[in-house]
Amino acid sequence: MIALMDPALRLHPADDLVVALRNLHAGEVLAAGGAGFTITEAIPAKQKCASRDFAVGDLVTMYAVTVGRVTKPVRAGGLVSTAHLRHATNETTGKRRDASRAAHHRFRYRRDPHRRKVRGGDGGCDA
Repeated sequence: MIALMDPALRLHPADDLVVALRNLHAGEVLAAGGAGFTITEAIPAKQKCASRDFAVGDLVTMYAVTVGRVTKPVRAGGLVSTAHLRHATNETTGKRRDASRAAHHRFRYRRDPHRRKVRGGDGGCDA
């Protein structure tokens, strides 16, 4: 039995956007990743469409991370592009270090042309 290719792809279960794998036409019903919705306008292949309704200011998730904030209302099944979205991210988490300390370590040692460690970061030789 030959399986038909889905017309859209949800990259992660938490994503609000799906990628059209072919041209989608208004009225088509999609079930990408389990969330069923109807395409409300023509969506060209490789473009993103909303899998839920968005109000102005709503955060948009793709690749399981926040990728932007909606600047114009978008209905489920509508095209989402840079005309509707402003870049935004969530607060980052994880290790952080003081940038001034990182710069100090970067210039603490340099290598001379003969691959010996030389103390000093001003480009001069302290030999």
